[in-house]
Amino acid sequence: MERLAINVDAPRGVLWLARLLACALLALASTAQPAALTGIQNYRYLVNGLPSPEREFPALVHEFEGLAFTEDGSLWASIAADPLGTRRDFWRLDVRDNVVYQVIADTRFEPTARFANPVALAGEGSRLIVGENFAALRASGLAINDVLWAFTPGVSSPELPDWTFSLPATECDEVEGAATAGGKLYVSCQTDGTIIEIDPQSGQIGKKFPLDAQLLGLEALDDGRLLVGDYSNHRLLVFDLALQQVTDSIDLASLFTGPDSDYFRLVGEEYLVQVVPSEGFRSVPDPDGLAYRDGTIYMAFDGDLRIFAIALRVPEPTTVVLLGLALLCLAWVFRRR
Repeated sequence: MERLAINVDAPRGVLWLARLLACALLALASTAQPAALTGIQNYRYLVNGLPSPEREFPALVHEFEGLAFTEDGSLWASIAADPLGTRRDFWRLDVRDNVVYQVIADTRFEPTARFANPVALAGEGSRLIVGENFAALRASGLAINDVLWAFTPGVSSPELPDWTFSLPATECDEVEGAATAGGKLYVSCQTDGTIIEIDPQSGQIGKKFPLDAQLLGLEALDDGRLLVGDYSNHRLLVFDLALQQVTDSIDLASLFTGPDSDYFRLVGEEYLVQVVPSEGFRSVPDPDGLAYRDGTIYMAFDGDLRIFAIALRVPEPTTVVLLGLALLCLAWVFRRR
Protein backbone atom coordinates (compact mmCIF):
# COMPACT_ATOMS: atom_id res chain seq x y z
CA MET A 1 0.00 0.00 0.00
CA GLU A 2 1.37 3.38 -0.96
CA ARG A 3 1.89 5.70 1.99
CA LEU A 4 0.42 9.15 1.91
CA ALA A 5 2.88 12.01 2.45
CA ILE A 6 1.41 14.64 4.73
CA ASN A 7 3.03 18.09 4.70
CA VAL A 8 3.16 19.43 8.26
CA ASP A 9 5.55 22.33 7.52
CA ALA A 10 4.51 25.50 9.25
CA PRO A 11 3.82 28.61 7.19
CA ARG A 12 6.91 30.54 6.23
CA GLY A 13 5.84 33.52 8.37
CA VAL A 14 5.62 31.38 11.53
CA LEU A 15 9.15 30.07 10.94
CA TRP A 16 10.53 33.57 10.62
CA LEU A 17 8.65 34.67 13.73
CA ALA A 18 10.15 31.79 15.70
CA ARG A 19 13.62 32.69 14.46
CA LEU A 20 13.22 36.34 15.42
CA LEU A 21 11.83 35.51 18.89
CA ALA A 22 14.62 33.07 19.66
CA CYS A 23 17.38 35.34 18.41
CA ALA A 24 16.00 38.36 20.31
CA LEU A 25 15.80 36.48 23.59
CA LEU A 26 19.24 34.95 23.17
CA ALA A 27 20.70 38.38 22.44
CA LEU A 28 18.96 39.84 25.49
CA ALA A 29 20.30 37.08 27.73
CA SER A 30 23.86 37.41 26.41
CA THR A 31 24.09 41.21 26.78
CA ALA A 32 22.52 41.63 30.24
CA GLN A 33 24.88 42.92 32.93
CA PRO A 34 25.35 39.95 35.31
CA ALA A 35 25.67 42.10 38.46
CA ALA A 36 24.25 45.14 40.25
CA LEU A 37 25.72 47.55 42.79
CA THR A 38 23.38 47.20 45.78
CA GLY A 39 25.10 48.82 48.77
CA ILE A 40 28.01 50.92 50.04
CA GLN A 41 29.73 50.53 53.41
CA ASN A 42 31.28 53.87 54.29
CA TYR A 43 34.32 53.99 56.61
CA ARG A 44 35.33 57.54 55.70
CA TYR A 45 34.25 58.70 59.14
CA LEU A 46 37.53 57.25 60.43
CA VAL A 47 39.39 60.30 59.09
CA ASN A 48 36.79 62.98 59.86
CA GLY A 49 38.67 64.34 62.88
CA LEU A 50 42.02 64.58 61.12
CA PRO A 51 43.46 67.84 59.72
CA SER A 52 43.82 68.53 56.04
CA PRO A 53 45.10 66.95 53.81
CA GLU A 54 44.66 63.62 55.64
CA ARG A 55 40.92 64.24 55.95
CA GLU A 56 40.48 64.81 52.19
CA PHE A 57 42.88 62.03 51.19
CA PRO A 58 42.42 58.96 53.44
CA ALA A 59 45.15 57.11 51.54
CA LEU A 60 47.66 59.34 53.32
CA VAL A 61 46.63 57.59 56.54
CA HIS A 62 45.24 54.18 55.62
CA GLU A 63 43.32 52.48 52.83
CA PHE A 64 41.73 49.13 52.14
CA GLU A 65 43.75 46.71 50.01
CA GLY A 66 42.83 43.03 50.36
CA LEU A 67 39.44 41.69 51.53
CA ALA A 68 38.58 38.18 52.76
CA PHE A 69 35.93 36.31 54.73
CA THR A 70 36.80 33.77 57.40
CA GLU A 71 34.49 30.84 58.14
CA ASP A 72 32.74 32.63 61.02
CA GLY A 73 31.44 35.25 58.57
CA SER A 74 33.91 37.97 59.58
CA LEU A 75 35.03 40.28 56.80
CA TRP A 76 38.71 41.17 57.13
CA ALA A 77 40.55 43.98 55.35
CA SER A 78 44.28 44.43 55.00
CA ILE A 79 45.26 48.07 55.49
CA ALA A 80 48.03 49.46 53.35
CA ALA A 81 50.86 51.54 54.74
CA ASP A 82 50.75 55.31 54.55
CA PRO A 83 53.56 57.01 52.57
CA LEU A 84 55.93 56.70 55.56
CA GLY A 85 55.02 53.07 56.14
CA THR A 86 54.14 53.64 59.79
CA ARG A 87 50.85 51.74 59.83
CA ARG A 88 49.85 48.35 58.41
CA ASP A 89 46.94 46.49 59.98
CA PHE A 90 44.32 43.81 59.57
CA TRP A 91 40.82 45.00 60.44
CA ARG A 92 37.80 42.80 61.26
CA LEU A 93 34.79 44.69 59.96
CA ASP A 94 31.08 44.62 60.60
CA VAL A 95 29.32 44.41 57.22
CA ARG A 96 26.10 45.86 58.63
CA ASP A 97 27.11 48.65 61.03
CA ASN A 98 30.37 49.90 59.44
CA VAL A 99 32.32 49.26 62.62
CA VAL A 100 35.93 48.11 63.01
CA TYR A 101 35.65 45.32 65.58
CA GLN A 102 39.28 44.26 65.82
CA VAL A 103 42.69 45.57 64.74
CA ILE A 104 45.79 43.39 64.41
CA ALA A 105 49.07 45.16 63.61
CA ASP A 106 51.12 43.76 60.73
CA THR A 107 54.64 43.78 62.13
CA ARG A 108 55.80 40.69 60.27
CA PHE A 109 58.83 42.16 58.51
CA GLU A 110 60.44 44.62 60.90
CA PRO A 111 62.67 46.55 60.38
CA THR A 112 61.85 46.54 56.63
CA ALA A 113 58.10 46.53 57.35
CA ARG A 114 57.67 50.10 56.17
CA PHE A 115 58.46 48.93 52.64
CA ALA A 116 55.98 46.06 52.72
CA ASN A 117 52.40 46.25 51.55
CA PRO A 118 49.80 43.58 52.50
CA VAL A 119 47.87 43.87 49.26
CA ALA A 120 46.62 40.28 48.96
CA LEU A 121 44.27 38.63 51.45
CA ALA A 122 42.49 35.27 51.33
CA GLY A 123 40.42 33.28 53.81
CA GLU A 124 41.00 29.58 54.46
CA GLY A 125 38.65 28.44 57.23
CA SER A 126 39.56 30.60 60.23
CA ARG A 127 42.98 31.40 58.76
CA LEU A 128 44.04 34.49 56.82
CA ILE A 129 46.56 34.20 53.99
CA VAL A 130 48.51 37.38 53.26
CA GLY A 131 50.43 38.41 50.16
CA GLU A 132 53.10 40.96 51.08
CA ASN A 133 54.33 43.11 48.20
CA PHE A 134 57.89 44.49 48.34
CA ALA A 135 57.81 46.28 44.97
CA ALA A 136 58.79 49.60 46.62
CA LEU A 137 61.87 48.03 48.14
CA ARG A 138 62.86 46.40 44.84
CA ALA A 139 62.48 49.78 43.13
CA SER A 140 65.19 51.11 45.45
CA GLY A 141 67.57 48.48 44.08
CA LEU A 142 67.35 45.80 46.77
CA ALA A 143 66.77 42.24 45.55
CA ILE A 144 63.90 40.96 47.70
CA ASN A 145 61.01 38.65 46.89
CA ASP A 146 57.36 39.11 47.66
CA VAL A 147 56.15 36.86 50.48
CA LEU A 148 53.08 34.75 51.20
CA TRP A 149 52.32 33.96 54.82
CA ALA A 150 49.38 32.88 56.97
CA PHE A 151 48.12 33.37 60.50
CA THR A 152 44.98 32.46 62.43
CA PRO A 153 43.50 35.37 64.43
CA GLY A 154 43.30 34.40 68.09
CA VAL A 155 45.63 31.42 67.61
CA SER A 156 48.78 32.58 65.82
CA SER A 157 50.04 36.06 64.93
CA PRO A 158 51.98 37.98 62.27
CA GLU A 159 55.10 37.61 64.43
CA LEU A 160 54.57 33.83 64.74
CA PRO A 161 52.79 32.86 61.50
CA ASP A 162 51.45 29.43 60.55
CA TRP A 163 53.72 29.33 57.49
CA THR A 164 55.74 31.60 55.18
CA PHE A 165 56.66 31.15 51.51
CA SER A 166 58.88 33.30 49.32
CA LEU A 167 57.46 34.28 45.93
CA PRO A 168 60.24 35.19 43.44
CA ALA A 169 59.51 37.98 40.98
CA THR A 170 60.45 35.58 38.17
CA GLU A 171 57.40 33.50 39.13
CA CYS A 172 55.01 36.32 40.06
CA ASP A 173 55.89 39.92 39.30
CA GLU A 174 54.14 41.96 42.00
CA VAL A 175 51.60 39.92 43.97
CA GLU A 176 48.21 41.69 44.17
CA GLY A 177 45.46 39.19 45.08
CA ALA A 178 44.95 35.78 46.68
CA ALA A 179 42.17 33.19 46.85
CA THR A 180 41.71 29.56 47.89
CA ALA A 181 39.75 27.00 45.86
CA GLY A 182 39.79 23.21 45.72
CA GLY A 183 42.61 22.89 48.24
CA LYS A 184 44.88 25.17 46.22
CA LEU A 185 46.05 28.74 46.71
CA TYR A 186 45.82 31.10 43.76
CA VAL A 187 47.68 34.40 43.45
CA SER A 188 47.23 37.20 40.91
CA CYS A 189 50.37 38.92 39.65
CA GLN A 190 49.85 42.48 38.45
CA THR A 191 52.80 43.26 36.20
CA ASP A 192 53.07 39.99 34.26
CA GLY A 193 49.28 39.49 34.18
CA THR A 194 49.19 35.88 35.37
CA ILE A 195 47.37 33.80 37.95
CA ILE A 196 49.54 31.14 39.55
CA GLU A 197 48.51 28.01 41.43
CA ILE A 198 50.36 27.16 44.65
CA ASP A 199 50.27 24.14 46.95
CA PRO A 200 49.57 25.70 50.38
CA GLN A 201 51.27 22.77 52.14
CA SER A 202 54.62 22.95 50.36
CA GLY A 203 54.61 26.34 48.65
CA GLN A 204 55.34 24.64 45.33
CA ILE A 205 54.14 26.56 42.28
CA GLY A 206 52.03 24.57 39.83
CA LYS A 207 50.00 25.83 36.89
CA LYS A 208 50.17 29.34 35.49
CA PHE A 209 47.29 31.05 33.72
CA PRO A 210 48.28 34.07 31.60
CA LEU A 211 45.67 36.81 31.16
CA ASP A 212 46.20 39.76 28.87
CA ALA A 213 45.72 42.43 31.54
CA GLN A 214 47.19 43.97 34.67
CA LEU A 215 45.61 42.05 37.53
CA LEU A 216 44.55 43.23 40.98
CA GLY A 217 42.26 41.51 43.52
CA LEU A 218 41.37 37.81 43.40
CA GLU A 219 38.57 35.73 44.94
CA ALA A 220 36.92 32.32 44.48
CA LEU A 221 33.20 31.97 43.77
CA ASP A 222 30.99 29.18 45.12
CA ASP A 223 31.51 26.98 42.05
CA GLY A 224 35.30 27.21 42.17
CA ARG A 225 35.64 29.80 39.43
CA LEU A 226 37.91 32.75 40.15
CA LEU A 227 36.94 36.40 40.20
CA VAL A 228 39.86 38.63 39.25
CA GLY A 229 40.20 42.41 39.03
CA ASP A 230 41.24 43.68 35.60
CA TYR A 231 43.05 46.97 36.18
CA SER A 232 43.66 47.54 32.46
CA ASN A 233 39.98 47.61 31.51
CA HIS A 234 38.21 48.33 34.84
CA ARG A 235 36.40 45.00 34.82
CA LEU A 236 35.90 41.96 36.97
CA LEU A 237 36.77 38.81 35.07
CA VAL A 238 35.31 35.38 35.80
CA PHE A 239 38.04 32.82 35.14
CA ASP A 240 37.04 29.17 34.79
CA LEU A 241 39.83 26.96 36.13
CA ALA A 242 38.54 23.84 34.33
CA LEU A 243 38.31 25.58 30.95
CA GLN A 244 41.38 27.74 31.71
CA GLN A 245 39.76 30.80 30.20
CA VAL A 246 37.69 33.88 31.01
CA THR A 247 34.02 33.00 30.58
CA ASP A 248 32.31 36.19 31.78
CA SER A 249 33.03 39.73 32.94
CA ILE A 250 31.44 42.59 34.88
CA ASP A 251 31.93 46.07 33.46
CA LEU A 252 32.61 48.40 36.40
CA ALA A 253 32.11 51.53 34.31
CA SER A 254 28.48 50.57 33.70
CA LEU A 255 27.92 50.23 37.47
CA PHE A 256 29.68 53.46 38.50
CA THR A 257 29.67 55.91 35.59
CA GLY A 258 26.87 58.15 34.37
CA PRO A 259 23.47 59.26 35.65
CA ASP A 260 21.93 55.88 34.80
CA SER A 261 24.49 53.92 36.85
CA ASP A 262 23.77 52.03 40.07
CA TYR A 263 26.25 54.26 41.90
CA PHE A 264 24.41 57.43 40.89
CA ARG A 265 21.13 55.85 41.97
CA LEU A 266 22.55 55.10 45.45
CA VAL A 267 24.57 58.29 46.05
CA GLY A 268 23.01 60.91 43.77
CA GLU A 269 26.29 61.97 42.16
CA GLU A 270 29.00 60.72 39.82
CA TYR A 271 31.77 58.49 41.16
CA LEU A 272 34.89 60.64 41.57
CA VAL A 273 37.82 59.87 43.87
CA GLN A 274 41.20 61.57 44.19
CA VAL A 275 43.61 59.23 45.95
CA VAL A 276 46.48 61.63 46.77
CA PRO A 277 46.96 65.37 46.12
CA SER A 278 49.52 64.78 43.36
CA GLU A 279 47.10 62.71 41.26
CA GLY A 280 43.97 63.56 39.30
CA PHE A 281 40.46 62.29 39.89
CA ARG A 282 39.42 58.73 39.08
CA SER A 283 36.00 58.31 37.52
CA VAL A 284 36.06 54.49 37.48
CA PRO A 285 37.18 52.51 40.55
CA ASP A 286 39.97 49.95 40.52
CA PRO A 287 39.13 46.49 41.95
CA ASP A 288 41.89 46.18 44.57
CA GLY A 289 40.24 44.05 47.25
CA LEU A 290 37.71 41.30 46.50
CA ALA A 291 35.69 39.07 48.81
CA TYR A 292 32.63 36.93 48.11
CA ARG A 293 29.85 35.50 50.28
CA ASP A 294 26.24 34.39 49.68
CA GLY A 295 25.95 35.71 46.15
CA THR A 296 27.48 39.12 46.91
CA ILE A 297 30.88 40.48 45.89
CA TYR A 298 32.54 42.93 48.28
CA MET A 299 35.04 45.26 46.64
CA ALA A 300 37.52 47.82 47.97
CA PHE A 301 39.22 50.46 45.85
CA ASP A 302 42.42 52.43 46.11
CA GLY A 303 42.16 55.39 48.48
CA ASP A 304 38.38 55.22 48.89
CA LEU A 305 37.75 53.82 52.41
CA ARG A 306 34.43 52.41 51.24
CA ILE A 307 33.42 48.84 50.48
CA PHE A 308 30.96 48.23 47.66
CA ALA A 309 28.49 45.34 47.66
CA ILE A 310 27.79 43.94 44.20
CA ALA A 311 25.09 41.29 43.93
CA LEU A 312 25.40 38.68 41.22
CA ARG A 313 22.11 38.67 39.34
CA VAL A 314 20.11 35.45 39.26
CA PRO A 315 17.80 35.25 36.22
CA GLU A 316 14.12 35.84 37.01
CA PRO A 317 11.87 32.76 36.54
CA THR A 318 10.08 34.47 33.65
CA THR A 319 13.41 35.14 31.95
CA VAL A 320 14.41 31.51 32.31
CA VAL A 321 11.06 30.38 30.86
CA LEU A 322 11.31 32.78 27.92
CA LEU A 323 14.87 31.74 27.19
CA GLY A 324 13.80 28.09 27.31
CA LEU A 325 10.98 28.81 24.85
CA ALA A 326 13.44 30.59 22.59
CA LEU A 327 15.74 27.59 22.56
CA LEU A 328 12.80 25.26 21.86
CA CYS A 329 11.76 27.49 18.97
CA LEU A 330 15.26 27.36 17.53
CA ALA A 331 15.39 23.59 17.91
CA TRP A 332 12.00 23.23 16.20
CA VAL A 333 13.03 25.50 13.33
CA PHE A 334 16.23 23.59 12.66
CA ARG A 335 14.40 20.25 12.96
CA ARG A 336 11.85 21.29 10.33
CA ARG A 337 14.63 22.45 8.03
